[in-house]
Amino acid sequence: MSGDAILKVAIDAPVMGTFDYLAPAGTSPQPGQRLRVPFRNGKRVGVVLATAGQSTLPASRLRRALEVLDPEPLLDAPLLALLDWASGYYQHPPGEVCATAMPRLLRHGRDADTGRPCYENCPLLGERPWHGWVHSRVLKAGWRGGEPIRLDCMLLRYVLPSTEQGTVSFITSMTEDFCAGCNRIRLTADGSIKSCLFSMAELNLRDPMRAGLTDEEVEARIRAALWLKPKGHPPMEELMEMDNRTMIEIGG
Repeated sequence: MSGDAILKVAIDAPVMGTFDYLAPAGTSPQPGQRLRVPFRNGKRVGVVLATAGQSTLPASRLRRALEVLDPEPLLDAPLLALLDWASGYYQHPPGEVCATAMPRLLRHGRDADTGRPCYENCPLLGERPWHGWVHSRVLKAGWRGGEPIRLDCMLLRYVLPSTEQGTVSFITSMTEDFCAGCNRIRLTADGSIKSCLFSMAELNLRDPMRAGLTDEEVEARIRAALWLKPKGHPPMEELMEMDNRTMIEIGG
């Protein structure tokens, strides 16, 4: 243990400060890398914020981290500096601040070289025709980042930069729809219930509620919206001709 660097690790916990650990044998973790560490009676994922030559803890209480999760820093120096400033300015635990800078899967120790899902048909405002209608089997082998690819003259817009590693996958809401089992509805940012993203049908809740709708009447309108949920959405060719509100317009 003599000569081991002390790792100052931020763990997603309501504690104002870092936790001291020894590096896993044969490793030299750098600030910004994630570690899996023993924490109380379990295991947690933390981020190395700094290294030190000694700890205020006695050697008998220092525990060794279990594994290094990243081959290189996941959070770079400018981002770590920003997170440190935010922690101090808002008087918030550094581990919780670092956790907010990472997607949920990374917070739980998933590999940063991971897949990125995308819906087949999520247009942006003003874009017609809708690009990205690609069957998931095209990418089954794990297409990796680089130049966009074309399939049946339709541009695959959701790509990974060539500097990143990972796979792209598609939720096949068009070519292999799951309408029969869909139980989702969306409350839009302007107060309407939209029971299907690919349907123009919307039921306004905001205005009746402002006019004094009772709780029972609100429940009745929600039930009515559910009953109006279509059994399935139209085919792509019809959707392209519909003046349906896009995701950026409905929010919610």
